[in-house]
Amino acid sequence: MDSPLRRSLVAARSVLALALLAAPSATAAPQGPPAAVRVDAVRTERLAQRRSVTGDVRAARRVEVAAREKGLVLELLVDEGDAVKAGDLLARLDDTQLALDLEVLEAELPPARATVDERVAELRRRKNDLEALADLVARKAANPKELVDAESQLAAAEARLQVGRALIQVIESRVRKLRRRVEDMELRAPFDGTVVRALAEVGGWLGEGAPVVELVSTAQLEVWLDVPQDLFASLSAAPGSIQVRAGSEDEGFLLEGYRVVPDVDVRGRTFRVVGAAPAGRPLAAGMSVVALVPTTEERELLTVHRDAILRNAVGPFVYGVIPGAEGEPAKAAPMPVEVLFHTAERAVVRAAGLRPGMQVVTEGNERLFPMAPVRPVSGDGAGGRPAEGAGR
Repeated sequence: MDSPLRRSLVAARSVLALALLAAPSATAAPQGPPAAVRVDAVRTERLAQRRSVTGDVRAARRVEVAAREKGLVLELLVDEGDAVKAGDLLARLDDTQLALDLEVLEAELPPARATVDERVAELRRRKNDLEALADLVARKAANPKELVDAESQLAAAEARLQVGRALIQVIESRVRKLRRRVEDMELRAPFDGTVVRALAEVGGWLGEGAPVVELVSTAQLEVWLDVPQDLFASLSAAPGSIQVRAGSEDEGFLLEGYRVVPDVDVRGRTFRVVGAAPAGRPLAAGMSVVALVPTTEERELLTVHRDAILRNAVGPFVYGVIPGAEGEPAKAAPMPVEVLFHTAERAVVRAAGLRPGMQVVTEGNERLFPMAPVRPVSGDGAGGRPAEGAGR
């Protein structure tokens, strides 16, 4: 609950800011005919209270692209800050020795295949000899022992052929392995992203598994929030949206479809909430953020339309409509507000001068000056109907 001292300070600050906004100056716009402006009523709504938490922006994917093979760095084709696509070449290592080993193995293949062809011919000859001896033995024209010897020689020829074919398979496997190792001497980006650190230099020696560059997926950013453990039940039971702001000047965005990580840090007694940051926002990995997390507690809170909020050097404010005296037009008075959080179309505010039912300017306010005469039109008054209670 606010103390009397705090309320007095807030009121004093509001009066001072209002005085600064409304102070006449030599450059103030001259009085003229009332400006037609669209207005909307201040109202109270029963809303869930929100609690401020902190977090940061992280890349959905962050990796150190490492060398699979050891070797000398011949080329480093990217610099820090370069955007790359998946498959783009990042660096090239010296593959001279592997290429020579590959040539030797590929040269061994033709002789091995020729040996297999020779053994196929030998096997065919042994089969013919065996058939001829079998016919002679059947006609009692040859010694049966010669038939047994021919069968043994045929079996040996079949075994030599299998050895030759297996040797070719071994050589081909080693060739494929060496070709892959040669390909691995070129390091390529595993996904679309941005190079944030170069970890190697041209001419440097890299060991197997040594990192070359650090890559982050700038197109896929996530917001990580540290939330007190007493909000775990409310966030887990009814996931909604969380308002996030990445800076004092940022109007913020809604974090939707977030994930609650059921793991409480025993030191800080906080758990993590993770969600995808919307595309198109001026965000970068490592930024700190402040978020307003809904709680189960509901209160009557003062709200204004989001379009009513303006900002200047003093801070956020709205133009409230002050009814004029008889025959006088209404005036637009700047009123400082403290924006607590936003809903879909409205802003929850704290302001000493605002009351439920009061009209605030939502359209045309950017061209107003303090105490400018206005002709209010209600939010649904497409035909220009003046708002109720406004001076004419």
